[in-house]
Amino acid sequence: MGLDHEEKVVASRRVVNWYNGSLDDDLNLETEFNISVAQSLLIVGNGNIFCDMARILLKKPKDLIESDIPEPVLRVLE
Repeated sequence: MGLDHEEKVVASRRVVNWYNGSLDDDLNLETEFNISVAQSLLIVGNGNIFCDMARILLKKPKDLIESDIPEPVLRVLE
């Protein structure tokens, strides 16, 4: 796409698989999606996947405790 830092682009499917606790989760949180050190995050897209990713990543982790989100994901989001 010709974006700065394009090598850091991660497919939405991989992020969704991670926070849904999918058996297909292959996202490396240290090298590909380390949100503890990220200064910004851009979601490119629209529709359900975009809305779901934004909802999970923008909510406060304490607001997700009652959901079915996996405990390891909650710890990363804190």
